[in-house]
Amino acid sequence: MSRPGTAASLDASGHANALVASSADVPRLGAAGRLRFLLIGGALLAAGAAYVAGDPTAYLQADPKLGVLLRGMAVIKAMISLAAMAALWWRFGRPILTVTAAAYLVATWMTAGASMLVWQLWHIGIGAVAFHAGELTLLLVAWREHRAE
Repeated sequence: MSRPGTAASLDASGHANALVASSADVPRLGAAGRLRFLLIGGALLAAGAAYVAGDPTAYLQADPKLGVLLRGMAVIKAMISLAAMAALWWRFGRPILTVTAAAYLVATWMTAGASMLVWQLWHIGIGAVAFHAGELTLLLVAWREHRAE
């Protein structure tokens, strides 16, 4: 027998009951789920955009040793960005002000995109500035957050 609220459920007399699932039956993302979705989705979008924007082939052919060094730095930046996302995944499970969540999200997206810019060896200076600005923003928001709530 089907669960109540599905199209194939039976009523008390054994007849098929064509019920339409109500909005209460549909699982919904809470605020934490939406913020976590935005966190991961935005970081993937920022990194994907940076990946598509640059082509490191010419740079790697011109100076392969420097390219390997810079890509190593990009991996370290990506690990820092992933650590920040893990901390925010936990943080978004608790009540948070909208402006604080927005600042966390934008800063994390900046670090993810900047890491990929450095990986692609495309606008490395802009990538470095964006990464450090994002990290500084994350630290300042985390430092000041308890005073705002």
